[in-house]
Amino acid sequence: MKVNKDDLVKKLKLLNSGRNKDMVDSPDYIIEQFILTKTHAIVQNEEVCMMVPVHTGIKKGAVGFPEELLGVIKGMDSDKIAIRVNETKSNAFIKGDKAKAQIRVKIGVTVRKPDVSKWTTLPKDFTKAIDVCRTTSSETGKHDFETCLSVDGKHIVSTDTYRVSQYNLSRSMKKMTIPVKYAAAVAKMEPTKYYMDDDQLYFTNDADVILAVRRLNIIFPPCGDMFEETGDLIELPDNFGDIVESALAFSKVDDEDVSAVVDIIMGPDGIKCRSDNDRGWIEIPLEVDLKMKKEVEFRVNPSFFLQILEDAESVLVSKDGIMFNTPNYKQVLALVNK
Repeated sequence: MKVNKDDLVKKLKLLNSGRNKDMVDSPDYIIEQFILTKTHAIVQNEEVCMMVPVHTGIKKGAVGFPEELLGVIKGMDSDKIAIRVNETKSNAFIKGDKAKAQIRVKIGVTVRKPDVSKWTTLPKDFTKAIDVCRTTSSETGKHDFETCLSVDGKHIVSTDTYRVSQYNLSRSMKKMTIPVKYAAAVAKMEPTKYYMDDDQLYFTNDADVILAVRRLNIIFPPCGDMFEETGDLIELPDNFGDIVESALAFSKVDDEDVSAVVDIIMGPDGIKCRSDNDRGWIEIPLEVDLKMKKEVEFRVNPSFFLQILEDAESVLVSKDGIMFNTPNYKQVLALVNK
């Protein structure tokens, strides 16, 4: 059987882009490898598995290193290629028109798949909720609950003790915790359905891509009292987002990097937005009457803050924090102590 080379390369590139470099380089995890089965291309390690539908013609699962396998297939000189696996010699023979290659593979790998009859439709705003809440969690948190997002009924909540977010979903979900280090991958695939078993969380989308993440049993503390702030309600100017975008020059702009921050200073003289790194800094002022008696400063992820400014018209400034309240979500940020 011959397979479409461009389609296979596209699917393998998708898997390769979803690989977590930190995990690949870490001795604490199994090195990630591509797995080709008759119906799927897969990448997995101890904690996460991503499956992309593609017809390969391979009868038994075969494992190869991503760079080798992707490079060989891209090098074939025809639109259709043949892949044959020799189980006895543990190698795969790949042939185009004239180009051909042989690579060593591991044979007979099994992959755990979800029960497709048990998929449950996700709330339509699930992807946005994940994007909102992952900005107030941390992969390096001191406590387990700081490293994940808690899904409980109609709420998704996250906190790193300095920040807390709560998103009110359009409808309820089963209770689960999602590790923040995979939250960006979950949001990026824009899932439409989910399923849980005793060990795994599974997500799938309209393209039938499946992402499986190890299920965590973490007790998440109640955070409701953190949203009961009282203080001064400050109206936000319409052009606030313009100075945030201008200040991104020295801030990381990778949407998946929740550690990126800009400093926001609000006070009687208006607003300042600042970003800096080891190569320099930039500070953009905005003269506006906020009717504030004193100056406050907070740090926020710029990509998410721009989303906030699309939804929020005002902000509540209290003694210790600042709260953004939109129709669907709330976020509290601790003030910077000077």
